[in-house]
Amino acid sequence: MHLYKLAIGIILGVLLSVASGSVEAKELKIQGSFYGAFSPIDSDGNNDGLKASLNLVTGRGNLGRFSGHAQSEVLPPLPAPVTCPAGTVEFPYLGIAGITTFINKGDQLFSFKGHPGTLCANFATGTFTFQITETYYGGTGQFTGATGSVLTTGSGHYSFCDPAEQCFGSQTGTFTGTIILP
Repeated sequence: MHLYKLAIGIILGVLLSVASGSVEAKELKIQGSFYGAFSPIDSDGNNDGLKASLNLVTGRGNLGRFSGHAQSEVLPPLPAPVTCPAGTVEFPYLGIAGITTFINKGDQLFSFKGHPGTLCANFATGTFTFQITETYYGGTGQFTGATGSVLTTGSGHYSFCDPAEQCFGSQTGTFTGTIILP
């Protein structure tokens, strides 16, 4: 009888150790493209007088169709471009907070970005380019507990800017990165 109990105890112990060791993070490569618009909003995260923008985009990637909503804010322009081309004004990003909603199930992915990232504005032509890396910090549905990061690059056109350089316009771009699911 003791051998029977010992054998069952060993088997249960092995099963528990195998089961607890089988939980591994899953990496999802993410890539796609987007297009949309942006507009100034009455938000100034660091109280420097430069208002944030609300970015509304839609797109398609390897995880399906999505819509994205983000609030982004830049710091004052650098005295001269460091990473941007000559003839542009370089604005470092202060931050960006985003929510991506995947259309097929409604699952959401949350992201945030602190500096670095740049917006290169050419006010003479009314155009700009940008590059920013965002960090994932969770979500809903299949993205609950997600981490990882994405590199986003794009360009756009200013349709209207007021004297304080608060602008409304269009944007388009691509992204690539990795989502790590628990």
